[in-house]
Amino acid sequence: MISLKNINKYYNKGRSNEIHVINNTSLDFPETGLVALTGPSGCGKTTLLNVIGGLDSFQNGEIVFDEKPMKRYNPVEWDVLRNEKVGYIFQNYNLVLSKTVYENIELALNMAGLYNKREIEDRINYVLKNVGMYNYRKRNVKALSGGQQQRVAIARALAKDPEVVLADEPTGNLDANNTFEIMSIIKKISESRLVILVTHERGLVDFYADRIIELADGKVINDYINTNSSGFDHVDERNIYLKDLNYDEALKESGIDYYYDHEKDPHLNVKLIELRGNLYIKVNSKRKIKYLDEDTEIRLIDDHYKKREISDLSENDFDLSQFPDIENGEKKKSFLKWKDVFKAGFKRVFSRRKFVGRLLLLGYFLISGLTVFLLASFGNATNVDDRQFLNTPKEMLTLGPKIRLTSSQVNELLDDVDGIELSPFLNTVYTRIYYNDYYQGNARASVSVYPVMKSYYDDVLITHGRMVESTTEIVIDEWVAEEVLASKSFTDLGITDFEGLLGSELTNNSYMALNFEIVGIAKTESPIVILDDDAIYGFYQNDFSDGLMSYGALKDRIVITEGSQTLTENQVYVMYDGSLEIGDTVGLWGLGDKEVAGFYEPADTDFSFDTFAFIVHDDVYKESIINQIEEAFYYYEYTGVLFYADNPEQAIADFEAKGYDLYNSYDAAKLAFAEQQRDDNATFITLLTVIIVGIVVYIFFMMRSSMLNRIKEIGVYRAIGASKKDIYKIFFAEIIALTTIASLSGYLISSYIVNALQRVSEDIINIFYFPITMFIGGIVVIYLLNLVFGMLPIFTLLFKTPAQITSKYDI
Repeated sequence: MISLKNINKYYNKGRSNEIHVINNTSLDFPETGLVALTGPSGCGKTTLLNVIGGLDSFQNGEIVFDEKPMKRYNPVEWDVLRNEKVGYIFQNYNLVLSKTVYENIELALNMAGLYNKREIEDRINYVLKNVGMYNYRKRNVKALSGGQQQRVAIARALAKDPEVVLADEPTGNLDANNTFEIMSIIKKISESRLVILVTHERGLVDFYADRIIELADGKVINDYINTNSSGFDHVDERNIYLKDLNYDEALKESGIDYYYDHEKDPHLNVKLIELRGNLYIKVNSKRKIKYLDEDTEIRLIDDHYKKREISDLSENDFDLSQFPDIENGEKKKSFLKWKDVFKAGFKRVFSRRKFVGRLLLLGYFLISGLTVFLLASFGNATNVDDRQFLNTPKEMLTLGPKIRLTSSQVNELLDDVDGIELSPFLNTVYTRIYYNDYYQGNARASVSVYPVMKSYYDDVLITHGRMVESTTEIVIDEWVAEEVLASKSFTDLGITDFEGLLGSELTNNSYMALNFEIVGIAKTESPIVILDDDAIYGFYQNDFSDGLMSYGALKDRIVITEGSQTLTENQVYVMYDGSLEIGDTVGLWGLGDKEVAGFYEPADTDFSFDTFAFIVHDDVYKESIINQIEEAFYYYEYTGVLFYADNPEQAIADFEAKGYDLYNSYDAAKLAFAEQQRDDNATFITLLTVIIVGIVVYIFFMMRSSMLNRIKEIGVYRAIGASKKDIYKIFFAEIIALTTIASLSGYLISSYIVNALQRVSEDIINIFYFPITMFIGGIVVIYLLNLVFGMLPIFTLLFKTPAQITSKYDI
């Protein structure tokens, strides 16, 4: 059945305190019979038994168990063997203290693969009756004495009818009254299976064992068949042998049997009264009085006491063959059902009564609440909202990063690359929007916008109003409109929607202030305003040649009072002030001399221009802008030039061929913003990392503390056959329960507080950003952190053998 070949096991191998606890041991065990391992304390009896039963590992050698050879310790294989074929009786009982007597035995039967409630009950009742514990089956094992717990442990080992029974000092904690009965049962079952018994009680060995193996210092020093036929002198104090007592014949005629051991009680007085169908008894005596009834363990035996002989053991009729075999197999399901482990997990969490347990719950609650505020703060710090960084159209292309061009380089690019157009604006421009109403009053708001040409946005979605149709009209994006509507002066007038902004006026901030009527609102998700192509230069602020204006931007705002109605690139229009005549020449900064082609005046009498405003051809104005780019980079440190492109992909390729990197302006702005955020948030992220590490450490050590409090329970489960997966399942369910009750509640309450703060004041949005995706992600992270670092101590512990765990290995 079991064979050991040159088994060696060491403690502290290679160290100065090395112990060779199993020294090159080879043994063959039969399929039936009672084999006793005996010897002085510390000789290696229990360790050898643990190795035979797969509770402990060995360094080298081979074990053949039921024809299955094993040259190394494989806990998974041993779990199956121990579960299906081995019943283990432990010296320290190894009962699950939180369960009843019945539940402890039921647990072992479930592990063995028996789930039929009726069959389980029949088996449990049978074995409990045979060990004298039937009346205690519903009692919690913590309420039992040591001897009673050992009898329950024996019943648990025998209940599944194992092929091999390993008994480590099975009677070590039993009183003399129970030893013979328990050993009689063990001897009886050894007739049909192998029993390996570890004990130091030589009397038990000599009387019960079929074979005796004596050990000393890890070695087998004697191995022989037991031929001792002497009786076993054991007095069971629960038995009263009547023929060994004195008998009072005088009372026999009265129907009273009076037995005594030494002398009669001279003070004994018994009154028996039979009246109305009842028997009344009154006893007066100086002796201690005990009443015997059907529930009393005391037995009256009408015979003399005699030593027990081997032949007497046949009186025991303990036989589990009357029950159906337990079906085993590789596909045997776990003895733990998910609904049961989750129910037990929640029950355990709710039943925490000690201070440490409550502290654990409070800690999880506070940590989860803190996590919400950290996530919301981190979300705000790392949130990339387009409105935080985008100040140009999404569709434009920009040179980057930090590319500074000369005017000649810009002209070269415009000449050599087809399908591109230079945007005159290096950044957004400052504007004001006015709403004037005779009855309600006036409203104004300042906003920065980026002007774009209609020809490149003609197919944009107009959500309110219409597209521009002249150089005096403008369409604003919803972003711009929302910023305006947020202004108090507009809300005070009751203007709260996009439709209410139509008809308002937008004024540029260029040298000549021009008013544009807002005729539409577009949806481009960019801070832009759309102008007629000719009006685009009306927004340009000419910092280096004040007084220069584009004809296209002003053609619908002026009247030519004298001179030519057409303007060439070599001509200018001026306002008449008497100092110039048509045909005179004027010098323009950076543009050379230009001929005066005519005089103009505002078409609208409410609108006025500076006397020195020169109106030039659009191409000339464009040239002046290009000339200023180099100076703009020098004075203002601008770092990019923007282009319209008919085919962005082709334009990017053409620029790359000329040695320039061209990017989508949105991508470039987002990248620059993200880099700036990383720099700004480096300290915050470091702090957040430290806090998260602290949380993880707290979770690990709190779960480790919880695990250490249950290490005995874990050891019991492993010793009686529970697999690692079963233990993982138990703690997985408990961590889920703990996380749900403590962590999730704290998380939800803090989430509500954060969202309430966001609703109370818009300023809080600058502190917290906690969208639904982050909310859900945070829950997932909490469960993952709790599971990973909560299960880590369990994974670490289960690297130990069951024997190491049950011996309370210091982890």
